[in-house]
Order: sequence, then structure tokens, then C-alpha cells
Amino acid sequence: MGTEPNQINLLTLPISSTPSEFPYEVFRYRNDLAQFFLLAFNMCV
Repeated sequence: MGTEPNQINLLTLPISSTPSEFPYEVFRYRNDLAQFFLLAFNMCV
């Protein structure tokens, strides 16, 4: 539950971020999202 504000931040951050920071923020967000889904998948299985 404590990570929800972080995910919202990472979603909106690239919009106001400089182009050079954009790919890094998107990658970091996608990586966190992938780990979350992997964790959720393991819990369901």
C-alpha cells in the first residue's frame, strides 16, 4: 500500500521531466511494475 503513491509519481513524473530523464523514469516504473506482477503471479500460483 505504501508503494501506490510512488507508482502514481512515476507515471506523472516523465511528463514534467527533461527528455534525458524520461527513458530512465519509464524504465524504472516498468521494472517496478514487472516485479509487482511477478510477485502477484507467484502468490496466486
